[in-house]
Amino acid sequence: MTFQVGDKVVHRSFGQGEVVQLDEKELGGKSQHYYVVEFPQLTLWVPVNGAEQGSLRLPVERREFKKLYEVLRSPGEELVEDRFQRQVQLSERMREGSTEELCRIIRDISARSVEHKLNENDLSVLRHAQSLLLDEWQFSQGISLEESRLQLENLLQESREAAQLAQLAQEDPPA
Repeated sequence: MTFQVGDKVVHRSFGQGEVVQLDEKELGGKSQHYYVVEFPQLTLWVPVNGAEQGSLRLPVERREFKKLYEVLRSPGEELVEDRFQRQVQLSERMREGSTEELCRIIRDISARSVEHKLNENDLSVLRHAQSLLLDEWQFSQGISLEESRLQLENLLQESREAAQLAQLAQEDPPA
């Protein structure tokens, strides 16, 4: 994918940014082109070609973003019980970097919090995923951070209610 100066982009680790410049740098005797991306707290040089270029994507469009609400309101999927395995599992899922996967991570950790006390890693991943999602949510939907946070919480409440209904149906199947 080719980005232009002025494009709003999403980095899988740093969230929403803007391509402010195309630059060429020489490192180790090799010249390479970079996107210079500004984020609220830092400026990052992302190679135009190569594996790191895949860390950038365009923000999800407004209509497409609303389809993600279904992911957030659906019952969470169970995470691995062992905290070390769960840490690896969540790290791998975060690396994927798509908005849909962020929604799944938030939904699944939130569902886990109903039955279990979250450890520091779970909380850290949850906070980071929420920060990335809410940043994109604001931009995509053209709403405030508070509005996006409220919408997220309402969808997660629907997810918890769907999970409770599913659990009740398993415990007391219809005759």
